[in-house]
Amino acid sequence: QPIDAVQRQIKTRNLEHEVKSKVFSEAYLRDLETLYKQQYLKDIAGHAELLIYDWTAGGETEVVVEDIERIDFQQHESDPHNKKQLDWRFPLETEWCEARLKYCHEKPDLMNYFNVPRYDVPELLRSADDGKVWRDIWFNAPGMKFRPGYNADVGDSGLLTKTKMGINEVF
Repeated sequence: QPIDAVQRQIKTRNLEHEVKSKVFSEAYLRDLETLYKQQYLKDIAGHAELLIYDWTAGGETEVVVEDIERIDFQQHESDPHNKKQLDWRFPLETEWCEARLKYCHEKPDLMNYFNVPRYDVPELLRSADDGKVWRDIWFNAPGMKFRPGYNADVGDSGLLTKTKMGINEVF
């Protein structure tokens, strides 16, 4: 989006931390736009299919879906030296199996990359100070210092003679 449109949106939202922020100056936004257009988009265009839309006045997701459906992804399969979509090409059956297992068994870890906090609901947000207080309380509670069975502060005994980690025990 153009710099003036971004600044208008910041003013219309009227969030104190955005309006008073030194980060959202015109110089910063211009530098961000320059880096985005001249570096990031060039780099990603060599790696993936790139669709660019002007959403300053809003847009329709159906148009985006139609454009994605029109992309011919098979063209990348025929040329092994083409770098586009390289991380989605699996020539060997074992590579397909490994990718399938990764996306099935590690789904919670992968989905954490998409956890974006709801900034429109301030009650759900936690400040860094609140997070530190929570971590301090949680990890200093009795029995939370080591794995179950190894915490002397909750009465666990025989710590020097144990030979099992208790990995399958519930925390």
